Amino acid sequence: MRSNGLIMVDHPDPEIIFLSYSESGAGTGELTPKKHLSLFERSPRPAEFFNDVLVDPAGKLAVVSCYTGKLKIILLKAGSYDQDFDVSCVSLL
Repeated sequence: MRSNGLIMVDHPDPEIIFLSYSESGAGTGELTPKKHLSLFERSPRPAEFFNDVLVDPAGKLAVVSCYTGKLKIILLKAGSYDQDFDVSCVSLL
């Protein structure tokens, strides 16, 4: 049996850690980090009050909110990291 997951580590050095869980035939489980994706911004940008990551039910896309006015979009393939890019958001208020 094999499963994938991710963990978001918050400020001051935010990052996403992609994990793989596998179980041996004997029933022992192992959690292995597969990728670390830094979310740290070098330019001055205020941190969000609420940091979160949302994964779509099909497991093909994750959206990370870490800084005001910016989202990190992560594309997933077979539940694992494929690629990422940033999207700027403009507040309408």
